[in-house]
Amino acid sequence: SANTVLTELYTSNCGLSSISVNTNTALTLLDISSNAIGTVDLSANTALLYLYCGGNGLSSLDLSTNTALRELKCANNGLSALNLSANTALLELTCFGNALTTLDVSSNTALTFIQCGANQLSSLNIANGNNSNLTEFNSVGNPSLTCIQVDNVGYMNANWGSAKDAGSTFSTTCPLVCTVNIPDANFKAALLANPAINTNSNDEIECSEAAAYTGGIDVNGRNITDLTGIEAFTGINLLHVYNNQLTSINITANT
Repeated sequence: SANTVLTELYTSNCGLSSISVNTNTALTLLDISSNAIGTVDLSANTALLYLYCGGNGLSSLDLSTNTALRELKCANNGLSALNLSANTALLELTCFGNALTTLDVSSNTALTFIQCGANQLSSLNIANGNNSNLTEFNSVGNPSLTCIQVDNVGYMNANWGSAKDAGSTFSTTCPLVCTVNIPDANFKAALLANPAINTNSNDEIECSEAAAYTGGIDVNGRNITDLTGIEAFTGINLLHVYNNQLTSINITANT
């Protein structure tokens, strides 16, 4: 408490159950990793740049005043939430082995190092405008995570596709929007051109749009060879598909 000009403090693997750094306002680096610390108050440590607190018993971590923080290693704790919206200077984040259900680092525009595997994530947003500069990314071990929001899907699949669970998908929008599988380009183009069906005027027919549509579908003479996708339009009352190239048709779902 008397060492007010202290800038770096290393106390890892010391068996500590508590620590107080309220008077150490000059601290830029604090390493309290691999102890048995349950809580830590860092509200006075506004100059902190590097925080290593992994391997403790932390259930919460308030970093709202640590706006200069550049590196955070808080793996293997019991954190169920982590709010990093104030830490816009953050470059590296290691938070694997916690109980996080959501993680949003979209406001951390300098972040290029993210390890968030082995949590309980069902929501992950890393679309911070800086994904192309990632040096590390890993989210493996989050079986409930189906959608990871990113800047560029193609880039992430090409460079970090193996760093996520097989059930996770990179997308620019999460949660994933259900879209109707319409393999025939001519059939799809006709449906997209109908504003009563394609109500948001995008390049896909969402499942919700198909389910909500109760009018007719008239796609005669469009050189359509495959009517796959019609099963999603369960409420249609008319279907004209004559003068096409169809060899089979299944309308069992169009009751």
